[in-house]
This record gives sequence, C-alpha cells and structure tokens, in this order.
Amino acid sequence: MTMFTKGEEKMQPVSTTGDRPETVIGATVSVEGTFQSEENMLIEGQVTGMLSTTKNLTVGKGARIKADVTAANMYVSGEVHGNLSATGTIQLATSARVYGDVETNIISIETGAVLQG
Repeated sequence: MTMFTKGEEKMQPVSTTGDRPETVIGATVSVEGTFQSEENMLIEGQVTGMLSTTKNLTVGKGARIKADVTAANMYVSGEVHGNLSATGTIQLATSARVYGDVETNIISIETGAVLQG
C-alpha cells in the first residue's frame, strides 16, 4: 500500500486492494441512523448517527458526519463530529476537520488538517 504518490507527497484514499467503494452516500444525500457494512464505503453527503464498516471508508471533502465511525482504514477529507476508530490506518487530508477522539494503529495528518480530540 502506498500512502504518497512519488514526488508529489500527496495522500491518496486508503485502499489495500484497490477496491472501489460498494456503498456510496452521494453529495446531495442526507441520512440519519445506524449504518453497518462489510463493504468499502464512500461518504460525500451528510450522515448522522453511527457509521461502521469492516473494510475501508473514505470521507469526501464535502461530507459532514455527526457520528462515531468505525472502519478497517479511513481517509478523511471532510468534517467529522464524533470518535474515529480504525484497526489499521487513519489518514487526515489538509481539508479534514475531526472533532472527537481517534483510536488507530497508524495515523497520518497532512498540514492544515484539524484534529480536536
């Protein structure tokens, strides 16, 4: 797995297999509730409640999440109000805004990201 592209030092969404997300919550979608999945997920819209996947989670730049979030690996470039827990890696992009506690084995934080936990 490569976290940075050669020469660019730019983070890419987490993927250990190159798999595409099977579950997508689009930019115009706002949902509330408990979401549990065993698939890769991409969140571009708004989620309130609880969010959990046994695979990889990508939180897009425009995403707004008010939930505790659990995944194998996470790439966050949007805003999360809640605790993050990953068994692998959490990557926070420059545009990431995380307001909650973080529990993970490896964390990568780009300059400009906000983490208040």
